[in-house]
Amino acid sequence: MTHSPIDRAAIVRVHRAFVEGDFETLRSELEYLGDFPNTAPDLTLGRPLVYAIYHSPATLIAQLLAAGADPDGHLDDGYPPLIAAMTVAGPAGSPARARTAELVGMLLAGGADVNQRGINDYSPLHHAAAQGDLGLVDRLLESGADPNLAARIDDMETPFELALQQGHVDVANRLQPLTTRLDWEQAAKNGDVQTLRAMLRRGQNIDALDGFGSTALMRAAHAGREEAVGLLVAEGASLDRTAKFHLSALMLAAIAGHHRVARLLVRAGADLTIQGSGAPGFAGQDAADLAEQAGDSRLAAYIRNNRA
Repeated sequence: MTHSPIDRAAIVRVHRAFVEGDFETLRSELEYLGDFPNTAPDLTLGRPLVYAIYHSPATLIAQLLAAGADPDGHLDDGYPPLIAAMTVAGPAGSPARARTAELVGMLLAGGADVNQRGINDYSPLHHAAAQGDLGLVDRLLESGADPNLAARIDDMETPFELALQQGHVDVANRLQPLTTRLDWEQAAKNGDVQTLRAMLRRGQNIDALDGFGSTALMRAAHAGREEAVGLLVAEGASLDRTAKFHLSALMLAAIAGHHRVARLLVRAGADLTIQGSGAPGFAGQDAADLAEQAGDSRLAAYIRNNRA
């Protein structure tokens, strides 16, 4: 977005208005820029609502929201309002933590997206889980936070996985039953057809991605779970989605030496021309090449014959 011009003396006055909770001075200093209270005077100050979360009393934040501040607006810097509120928090039970709970409540009441993404692609629930704040976890869940929302970069964790990593057992216990994504992934890997069927009946997204960008079909194929692969194919799973190194379910089956699973996928119509990328051994290699590398010349020939 374009940042409006503001001189250094004005920045000092505006900062003081923020700290003192002086809404009228803030408005008089920034209103001429237009779109108050959603203007961004410069990169130092950013959006008034986010700056207020870091520097102002709650009364000023309430006034900004009442004046029309966007509860999801930010400068694409990883800190939209809810994430900003989460990241200024102190340890559980501290005065700063109480302020965080208050700010989160105000922002949610003002219409903030409870699943907004921020730094590390984490949602507010990720932050609450990582901080071990069970009360805030419950508040966010009650407001519609999605416990199955995984980060889309780095380790692609769910809030449950973050809580577990940080040793917050009470939070992990609260989130585990809600994190059905993990049940789905484990069922695919283990070839648990009964669980897969039951979850599909309950509306499970058949092509949902795990923490590494793989689908259930990819996990089942790589593990050699022929019956599970057959079920997922019959239920309409995408045959040609690719994950890390641009590998498809067929390619993963070929790499792992699961001849029958790979043949099943070929018969189902999997794309035989997809090539891997990135890592040596995968880059430029299709399923037949990967089968050859794995020592299964029969499978490689079968794939090539079907491609022709």
